[in-house]
Order: sequence, then structure tokens, then C-alpha cells
Amino acid sequence: MKDLKAALTERILEAQQEMKLPNAPLIVATKGPSLSSTSGIARELADPYKHPLIDEDDITKALKSIHPTSSSRTKVSNEHFRTLIFGVLYNVASAQLNRQISMTINTTLSDRAYLDRLA
Repeated sequence: MKDLKAALTERILEAQQEMKLPNAPLIVATKGPSLSSTSGIARELADPYKHPLIDEDDITKALKSIHPTSSSRTKVSNEHFRTLIFGVLYNVASAQLNRQISMTINTTLSDRAYLDRLA
């Protein structure tokens, strides 16, 4: 894990030096399946740069009260719930970018449409 962190940190520094706009905000995005240590890696990447961390797990926990259950017809469907989670993540990230604030984002979302919206 330390080798991965070192490699990612080096790549981030290279990317910052390659940027054509020196004051442009930087997004460091990590993605992976649940329980794959991406939250820990994202925290370790965000800390040295003092980036805010936007973590999908935090959003999911906050919205858990409306998460679908097998016995409930009044709660939102799994698909709508995933869309809601991404919508919150996307809007928070967009607000930070509009303020020229760099950030680290951690998400398990792998749907291409979601990822393209972050780019």
C-alpha cells in the first residue's frame, strides 16, 4: 500500500507540473469496490494536499434512511438510490470546482456515464 501511495503521490505532483493553468483546481479521484481500501487511500492522498475529501461512503451513510429495503415499496429503488448518491457527490464536487478548490473524491461508482460527468 505504501508503494501505491508513493506512486500516486508522484503522479499527482507530475500532473500538477504538467497543467497548463497553474491555478486550476485538481481532482484526485479514487474508485473501487466496497471494502477495497479506497477510502483509506483517498484520505492519505487528500491529507498532504489539504484537499477536502468527498467520499461516497459518507454520502451513502447520510442517505441510509431512504435506502431501499426488500419489504418497503415506499422507499426509492436501488437504481434511483445510486443516482441520488452520485447526484449529491457530483453537485458537491461541482460547487468546489466552481470555487477553484482542489479535492479528492472516492467513489465505487463505475458506470461510465457517472464517471464522464466527473471529467
